[in-house]
Amino acid sequence: MNPDTHHDEDLVEGVRRFVERDILGKVQALEASDTYPTHLIAALAELGLFGAAVPPAYGGLGINIPTYARIMEELAYGWTALNCYLN
Repeated sequence: MNPDTHHDEDLVEGVRRFVERDILGKVQALEASDTYPTHLIAALAELGLFGAAVPPAYGGLGINIPTYARIMEELAYGWTALNCYLN
């Protein structure tokens, strides 16, 4: 496994853990509160997901499109609204 693939797997796994820890089982309450999920947006930023597909030369992670798609899939599994905040 090359280092880039390992990094991609770690990133996807980190998103999966975030969804399991902070999203699953809480979506109904999040939607019922009708408030902007500031704490979740901050967590997405901490994971480096804003600009994840942007090249490193411009401040992004430079991940490839298949990895980006897997990240979006993990987020959608937890709460599809999170994808809207990243796109």
